[in-house]
Amino acid sequence: MEYTTHVYKISKHVFLRGTDWRRGSYHVNNLSNALRLLTVYKYGGYYFDLDIISVRPVTYYGNFIAAVTSEIVNNNAIHADMKHSYIEMAIKDFVTNFRPDVWGNNGPNLMFRVLKTWCNVETLNSMDYVTCPGFNVLPASSFHPVTHFEMEKLFTQLTTNENDSEAKSISWLTEKVVGVHVWNRMNKDDPIYKNATHAYNRLARDHCPHIFSIAPEIF
Repeated sequence: MEYTTHVYKISKHVFLRGTDWRRGSYHVNNLSNALRLLTVYKYGGYYFDLDIISVRPVTYYGNFIAAVTSEIVNNNAIHADMKHSYIEMAIKDFVTNFRPDVWGNNGPNLMFRVLKTWCNVETLNSMDYVTCPGFNVLPASSFHPVTHFEMEKLFTQLTTNENDSEAKSISWLTEKVVGVHVWNRMNKDDPIYKNATHAYNRLARDHCPHIFSIAPEIF
């Protein structure tokens, strides 16, 4: 059997020297924010949070993060070439402006701070391939077709007629969607029934068929 998973050692202590990432209620999240930057910087490639369901190939896109709304970006989907200057700036910002007590300061907010410097503009709507050469923000539809304010679209049971109509049941799943962030942190305690008819189950069944097939009846 040929394995395609590799494990690499990242010297986080070298990069984060002087940054007490262990402090605060968000220390695990802060470490995760740091490790994704260090990994992508050192080796290049794609990073995705585990609560993103991939629905289309992403290899067409390079050197990006994704918007959540017209005013917010996220760091849950990242691509960068090895030792990309934007990621290097983000790592330096992580150390310089580290706040262990503020949720998002060392993750999504950091990425937006660095984007404003990289693109030399202040608003997300002004960031495009012209103002942000070499690194860009994908539209919200690419990875966040459902925002954290709209999670009912993922988990509301569909009626029989709706369930029979692919287009009607997941109308927001357009050709622009590359992956669907399902906001696990906000719904991780809610049970998922395998026979449910909501959009989340359909996404899992259609795009993660092997995992869905071996999942328990409640997961």
